[in-house]
Amino acid sequence: MTKKYFKMIYIPIAWLVLILIIKISSPRPPSIGLTNNKFTPCPTSSNCVSSMAPPGDQSHYVTPLSFKDKDLIKSQILELKELNGYSLISHENNYFYFECITLLMRYTDDLEILIVPEQNLIHIRSASRLGHSDLGANRKRVEFIRKQLTLQ
Repeated sequence: MTKKYFKMIYIPIAWLVLILIIKISSPRPPSIGLTNNKFTPCPTSSNCVSSMAPPGDQSHYVTPLSFKDKDLIKSQILELKELNGYSLISHENNYFYFECITLLMRYTDDLEILIVPEQNLIHIRSASRLGHSDLGANRKRVEFIRKQLTLQ
């Protein structure tokens, strides 16, 4: 068997097996959702960011987003499901839960968004299901969303 044949057949098979293993080993966490209008706190690992983390917790804290028009912001959050890799799993009142699939390795990350209309704030939490570090992917996702929304 030539090296070229090996690469053409076995490398794609190994890639598919790896993606399957990742999917099987990362089920949806039971802690998704709100408890007393709060997200689940981030774990100690650095693969989670939340606007509900204590502001002194620089490895996890992100600034909440502010907005002016609740109806506009709701429709824009719903439009995130049109983005490549974003799937809206649930939406109830002012709470949105997305699963985000990374492009290359097909990891699933959990994205939660809560609109607090009385304060004109959007709280956001993005967390990886696997690993300890996400190389800043969740923080980048929050900043990307910040740019997608008409906040002021």
